Amino acid sequence: MRFKPPPLNSNIGWRVEFRSLDMQENMARAQKRDAVRSEKFYFRKSVVPDDDKDDDDKEGAEPRGPHDHEYTEMSVDTIINGKGEFPGLIPLVKMYVNSIEIDTRCSIMLYLALISKRALGELMTGARWIRHYLTSHPLYKEDSVVSEEMTYDLIKRMIEISKGTVPCPDLTGKLLAKQVDS
Repeated sequence: MRFKPPPLNSNIGWRVEFRSLDMQENMARAQKRDAVRSEKFYFRKSVVPDDDKDDDDKEGAEPRGPHDHEYTEMSVDTIINGKGEFPGLIPLVKMYVNSIEIDTRCSIMLYLALISKRALGELMTGARWIRHYLTSHPLYKEDSVVSEEMTYDLIKRMIEISKGTVPCPDLTGKLLAKQVDS
């Protein structure tokens, strides 16, 4: 489902588009191990409005159904960081953040860098880090069993990382490492 904002200078209200089959396929792919680095997902070819092609924004026009040519398969890296003619979500957010007055610009840019590096595969996702932590744990017996002690150690480590008392550059990069060093 996608909410389409009303066009400028028009009395047309918000509209809803349903993309259920694309969404189901994306969800099935997203559930696979390390999908961020290995899978492709259906995503809009253009994330910015194209007034020439978007005839259904005109007053009185009939809403169109989904068109196959509007979507393509892309990696998470391409969706997030862009490639070729596709700008990527992070560059669009950066352009927006740079165009407005905002006190938290530096913090936002750090988080965008974190998301970008995870999409590139340079930093681990949360799921990948948890798998790595548990399979590297001294009590793990390569039997897919996660003991109470392992769970306790995992949660304790996650709390330490989230509070910034223990660095975890594989997961957070330099974002939280600066908090630990200071």
